[in-house]
Amino acid sequence: MSKMKNWLMEMEELVDEAVNAGRETWREVALYVCNEVNYPCSRIDLEYCKEYYNRTTGFYWPTGEL
Repeated sequence: MSKMKNWLMEMEELVDEAVNAGRETWREVALYVCNEVNYPCSRIDLEYCKEYYNRTTGFYWPTGEL
């Protein structure tokens, strides 16, 4: 696989881990992805993570929210 595909899959796995760890809102998931996993946040695309979260959970959050 390409490096880009691996990177996207890593972010999807982080979002899945956060949801499985009991995070219920996008804000909690974003904090988990950036802080608790000790993953460099500069390498995380939060917009992609948010899109994946919305796609998998079926939630839609207004654009004003994190």
